[in-house]
Amino acid sequence: MTTPDIAVHSHPNVLAAAAAARLVTRLVDLQAAGNTPKIVLTGGTTGVAVLGQIRASVARDAVDWSRVEFYWGDERFVAPDDPERNEKQARDALLDHIPVDPAKVFPMGADTGSGPSGAEAAAQEYAEVLARAARPEDHGPVPSFDVLMLGMGEEGHTASVFPHSPAVYETERSVVAVHGCPKPPP
Repeated sequence: MTTPDIAVHSHPNVLAAAAAARLVTRLVDLQAAGNTPKIVLTGGTTGVAVLGQIRASVARDAVDWSRVEFYWGDERFVAPDDPERNEKQARDALLDHIPVDPAKVFPMGADTGSGPSGAEAAAQEYAEVLARAARPEDHGPVPSFDVLMLGMGEEGHTASVFPHSPAVYETERSVVAVHGCPKPPP
């Protein structure tokens, strides 16, 4: 087992550029080995900044974006065009500017008028998306991902799982709706 390489950057733009360079390198390496990379995107300032750095880099053209699968680790249950939505932020920062295959982009459900009660159905639907993408060698209801982008919010949350919320203790479901978030929207 190798020791993880940890780099510390004092400026957010330098961090985003360094993460973007590593992400592009990882995707190129996976594709060179004949794989279709599966990446889990995140929202937040740094996650979106990484995608913006990729968009601004000429190195982005080394990746065959039509052969990358995109998933989300969390999402805000708001209207599809809401600026707080992680999918919209990812599309604005990168996905709408590179040649992705729309059939390989798997966003979580948006609120199309159901309100917070629709979050449960959206979570179940996304769990089904993940289960369909999982292969026998993944040993469970979620595909094995090559890159999982995660950040930590100011309230200590990761992937919309806030400390002491019921989602912390979930052991059965692969996707859960989180209600009563300390950071709106839900």
